[in-house]
Amino acid sequence: MLLFVPATTAAQRELPGALPAGRVAPLRLVPWSAGLENGPARPDTLAIGGVRWICRSDSCAAMAPAARPRVAECRLLAEKAGRVTSYGHAGAKLDAEAINACNAPAPSIGSAGMIAKVDPRIPGRGPVVSPGVPELAIVDVRRVGPADPVRVGDVVPVQVLVRNDGRGPARIQVGTPADPGRGEGLMRYSRMLEIRPGSTATFPLDLHATGNRFRGDRYETDIFLFDRSRQAEGPLLPVFTDSDPSDNQWRVSLPFAAPLATRADDECPYGTFGCNRCVADVPATFGHASGSGDLRHPFSFDPASRARNGPTPDAFSVYDHIQGIARLPGLGSENLLALSRNARDPGDAAIYIVAFDGIVSHGDAWKWAVSRRTDEARSYWYYRIPGANHAGGMQALGGLLFVAADCDEGNHCDAFVQIYDVRDPGNARVLGRLVIDGSRGELLVNARRVSSRAAAVGAIRQADGRVLMFVRGRWDDEAERFNGWFFRSSEAVIDEDTRWEYVDGWDNSEMTGGEPRNPWESVQLIGECGTGHIYMIAMGADDNTSFLYRLTERLVAGGRSSELGFEHVRGRGLNPGGIGLTASTRYGGGVHVTPNGQIVSYITDRQPTVGIDEFRYHGPHGD
Repeated sequence: MLLFVPATTAAQRELPGALPAGRVAPLRLVPWSAGLENGPARPDTLAIGGVRWICRSDSCAAMAPAARPRVAECRLLAEKAGRVTSYGHAGAKLDAEAINACNAPAPSIGSAGMIAKVDPRIPGRGPVVSPGVPELAIVDVRRVGPADPVRVGDVVPVQVLVRNDGRGPARIQVGTPADPGRGEGLMRYSRMLEIRPGSTATFPLDLHATGNRFRGDRYETDIFLFDRSRQAEGPLLPVFTDSDPSDNQWRVSLPFAAPLATRADDECPYGTFGCNRCVADVPATFGHASGSGDLRHPFSFDPASRARNGPTPDAFSVYDHIQGIARLPGLGSENLLALSRNARDPGDAAIYIVAFDGIVSHGDAWKWAVSRRTDEARSYWYYRIPGANHAGGMQALGGLLFVAADCDEGNHCDAFVQIYDVRDPGNARVLGRLVIDGSRGELLVNARRVSSRAAAVGAIRQADGRVLMFVRGRWDDEAERFNGWFFRSSEAVIDEDTRWEYVDGWDNSEMTGGEPRNPWESVQLIGECGTGHIYMIAMGADDNTSFLYRLTERLVAGGRSSELGFEHVRGRGLNPGGIGLTASTRYGGGVHVTPNGQIVSYITDRQPTVGIDEFRYHGPHGD
């Protein structure tokens, strides 16, 4: 459907000096921060000035262009997040007087349509009277031409209708990200028009369908409104002149002709073999998951006795330790978990399948089990992993268990992922082994040669039934980075004949979102209900922190292949508690998705007796 486009009038005329229509101009993004005196009790996301701020009790953070901080934008943040104590980025910050102005009430418009304002950064300067300001809003966006589903590479023409309800004229351009998600953004702008008070203008704009803009089965991007009359110098920024920032941003969402292959299966019930339950609104649910000592409960496992299937585990040396933990959903009385360990000699890496016989659970946190006679376990099955002495992070999809394994402590071997069917814990069956030996080209990542190491593995079933696997490599001291690989099963059924296709290599230099470097020791992939978006929860060697990332996909080669990566979303601490407790994300770490779609976290200490800390969530139990 087309908008009626009126003839150009004196109220809207094209202006010289604007970036040419369709011109791609650089927009460099840098970290911004704002200190808060008393912010939101729970983390919150605020859209202000075209910028997404993530706010916590004492601060807010965002990625935005490196422009001069302005009191007006600071005031918009203060109105929503509370009193601001600092504002800006590494190159420029508001001073104390400007912060006071930021926290002061906004000046009001007088009856004559004039606005009085004080610039606190010029000592002794009195009120400066300026002409009336515009109040701008995007009021409609219409697609031009047929309403066919969008394909990768399409150019989608739209018309953007902007209205000026204020008392002053404005010089306006609209723009859209030319290629979002690539670290340094680019904007594509329309022509510039002047809009007088009480008038509207229509801007033709082309949206370019690149792979980063596809989310599940939708093509999504944003259109921003730029008031150029208030920015004679520097990069264009979205400037919001009213109290509702959403007026100056428009989300476009259109059907995609070919849904992304990396959409998660968000329909499988809890406990399904080869698939985990989805989580609604993953960032919010992750925020409800607790890391506090108040919602922590300790459990323990002592492998001193002989394994139920016969083998006697090797004694732990000073270098041996537990490395991974995973609840096994849908099995037994919901009282089983797997632990991985490393050892001194190749062939002595192993997994324990531990039965907490005193617990009968409904799949929720064990602290809230239906019956819990004891918090200790001594009953287990033991399975060595031939060819490796280091078993790392792992993930269970129901009774399908993925375990990363390699060699360390001076031993050498090709890293691999061992895949088990553990539905019968006493007779766990190896379904296959994915060896990372370079035969698929996986040992060359971003034109850099990498070693065959495997610290952790995460897995998830896609909407098409196949399994996507991410294997995290080891830390490279020389390059000061770590890498990983994405693989996808050739078919939906995982068995001895399953082939694993190499999808993409990745290293943490590609990370977006500003997350500090942290060598992950465990990674778990989870799907979001409704959208099918895939997220990863990772725990690492530093800080006892759990990190949340969103899987990103950039379609290349006309949509025939993908470049996959991660975007940092947020993090939260895990407090293992009192003196003498050594549980840490450095050793076993993992998460469990409950039948009601909540997230429970687990970390372990190093050696037997193995302490296990369970972190519940803020939920219906109220404790």
